[in-house]
Amino acid sequence: MPERPSPPRRLLPAHRSRRAIGGLSAALALLLGPPAALTRADDAADTPPIPPAALAACPGLTAPTSTVSGDRAAVLVLCAINAERQAAGVAALQPVGELAVAAQGHTQEMVARGDLEHGDLPAQLQGYARGYGYQLGENIGETTGDAAVGEMIGAWMDSSSHRANILDPRFHDIGIGVLLVAADGGPGATYTTDFGARRALATRRAKARRRAVVVRRRHRTSAPRFT
Repeated sequence: MPERPSPPRRLLPAHRSRRAIGGLSAALALLLGPPAALTRADDAADTPPIPPAALAACPGLTAPTSTVSGDRAAVLVLCAINAERQAAGVAALQPVGELAVAAQGHTQEMVARGDLEHGDLPAQLQGYARGYGYQLGENIGETTGDAAVGEMIGAWMDSSSHRANILDPRFHDIGIGVLLVAADGGPGATYTTDFGARRALATRRAKARRRAVVVRRRHRTSAPRFT
């Protein structure tokens, strides 16, 4: 019996977390995408196609991962995600260093553990989120063998929870981490994309100053002037 080929890609449900933007609330809401669980494909017929917008905008998405560097793969992921956002009428994401460091670190941790797993997102992204109101999201995934970078994009866009992160207009920033090895150490590539939006939280003292200014303005009157 011929040996079945390795699954070209797999991914976990997308991960989200948020802290109220524009307020001092530190309450944490953990939002997981719908249970579109671990996705596997046993042959090319089961692999979602590379999305047309990404394919048109990003030459190189069909190249086998053995022919690209990790940095080049990250550039292609960013290009493809922004192409899909543009096609949906959503503003492009901007790469941010803190998110890139966190994404690469999480990718390395997954390969060291030998499996895909979401971590504690606010802790993982504390360098980006500390001191801010924030919204965070994360997509992770893996391709095996010599699958193209575009196949990872196709798998994410074929999953409702991952697609929601990619197209969410509330996200403004992104960091991408890629290792050109499958999570189990075999041939392939492992990916993390961390999404974010943040806004500085106003301090109580600053809020009190603003309230005092409003009160003074309300009580200010125009007195008649005499010469």
